[in-house]
Amino acid sequence: AKYESNCPKYLNKRDIHPAATDPKLVSDSATLDQKAMDLIHKVDLMFLSTNSGSHMDTNHRGGSPGFIRCLPQEGGSTQFVYPEYSGNRLYQSLGNMILEPKAGFCFPDFETGDCLFVTGTTEILFGRDAAEIMPRSNLAVRVTITAARHVASVLPFRGDTGEFSPYNPVVRYLATEQAASRADASDQNQITAKLLEQTILTPTISRFRFSLSNAATFKAGQYVTIDASEHLDFGYSHMRDDDPRSLNDDFVRTFTVSSPPGLPPHPSKRLADDEFEITIRKVGVVTDLLFKHGLKKGAEFEVGIKGFGGEFVVEQTEEKPVVAFIAAGVGITPLMPCLTSLELGSLRLLWTLRAADIGLALDMIENAQELARSLTLFVTGMDFASDDDKRSLKNVEEHGVRIEYRRMEKGDLERLMPEVRRWYICTGTGQRSAVLQWLSGQEVLYEDYNF
Repeated sequence: AKYESNCPKYLNKRDIHPAATDPKLVSDSATLDQKAMDLIHKVDLMFLSTNSGSHMDTNHRGGSPGFIRCLPQEGGSTQFVYPEYSGNRLYQSLGNMILEPKAGFCFPDFETGDCLFVTGTTEILFGRDAAEIMPRSNLAVRVTITAARHVASVLPFRGDTGEFSPYNPVVRYLATEQAASRADASDQNQITAKLLEQTILTPTISRFRFSLSNAATFKAGQYVTIDASEHLDFGYSHMRDDDPRSLNDDFVRTFTVSSPPGLPPHPSKRLADDEFEITIRKVGVVTDLLFKHGLKKGAEFEVGIKGFGGEFVVEQTEEKPVVAFIAAGVGITPLMPCLTSLELGSLRLLWTLRAADIGLALDMIENAQELARSLTLFVTGMDFASDDDKRSLKNVEEHGVRIEYRRMEKGDLERLMPEVRRWYICTGTGQRSAVLQWLSGQEVLYEDYNF
């Protein structure tokens, strides 16, 4: 057996628990009845198996409920279509379908325990062919069912629906469905955010302030999901040598909201009620777009907002008053909106930062000067530090920050273990793995952004 990671970008969270099975065959017709088609339209996850001729691959496809659509019945055969979203770009399933246009599918109903098992022939639809069947799609798969088994109560578990992936696109209805017009209308009603200001903090990090077109609320520690496809999606292309990163990209990104909310119990009125901020590094096509437009004076620029989500709140309790936050680079952003609700004297902040990014630390300390006594800064990259970087470092140190010109080590955490009752981590995966080993046996919370 061979295992390769799948993209979890469109997987929705579920609380899985065991359940008794009582399997009963509902139907074995390749022409699906309404109950089976309703199940397909209900699911937000399916599994598919494809064959390259020498081996079989099993993968998943996920999205919002209804992302798979059944075509009108013609000639006694049932067909369904699903869009191919931006994934891990390995194209294993699609590649197999080109070699062997057959596949098996499994549609689980986590609520009832029913499952629909299907085999069929596949056809990959590109560009205009995809859009003609499923508008707003440039890559889709059409399946003609050749065999099916609809089995009730066959799953040995049930799943309670939790949080939906922030990356799920709006359901794309078929061109033949009346609901398509409603889907287009819902897109038009999507919340937008107008870019008001860019504040440069370092050569590659800036703070962006937005105002929302419609009322929306968020909590400290949540992210905002930005949809920049209106500006960056130029439709289907087989190759784009000028910007290969844009191929098969939905241009939807999540960024931690770095400004505190104006909600009780710790409201902050630094911004207007309809405003929020993100603090980000310039690292990809969407951030490039924001940096490009942020400094243009007088030019209006808006992006779509799919909503706010996530639960990564840094908090202190009477039982656990002393907490530690371990950050690297812009991983500090989840802490920023929580500062107004924390007793900073009981916060232990360990932050790894490149010398070139010291402006981010200076800005944060100047906005929350009490934080300086809680902060230990681990500075790397001094060999490339400019004179401005060195002046900013001296300024940070004069505020009372403890600075170590090295990487964080296990001993730095061990010294704090007697007093710290809860640890928060927001670093890259490599550093997080090391820190989790160092904190074995401790209460640790972290957010994983690896979609």
